[in-house]
Amino acid sequence: MNIISFKVLNYKQTRDMSLSLSKKKIETKRLWRPINLQNHLKKFQTYKIVNAPKLYQSSLCVPSDDNISNSDVDKISNYIKKFHETIDNN
Repeated sequence: MNIISFKVLNYKQTRDMSLSLSKKKIETKRLWRPINLQNHLKKFQTYKIVNAPKLYQSSLCVPSDDNISNSDVDKISNYIKKFHETIDNN
């Protein structure tokens, strides 16, 4: 899977996009919750981690494969663009 990070989407919007793509039979995944945000490991953080929480909130793993066709890539891209446009228009 490849990761797409959206500068203007928050956690809920990214989750909604994932659900929308799922309804179209496009498998996506959320990024792993950063270790420094897991309660039982917070006490071990020894330096300031800035980017991990931002990426966790606004990123999505999208399909990628050696055998993925250009038409599948176009279809996935278009769904993401359309969803993003609906967010921009609200």
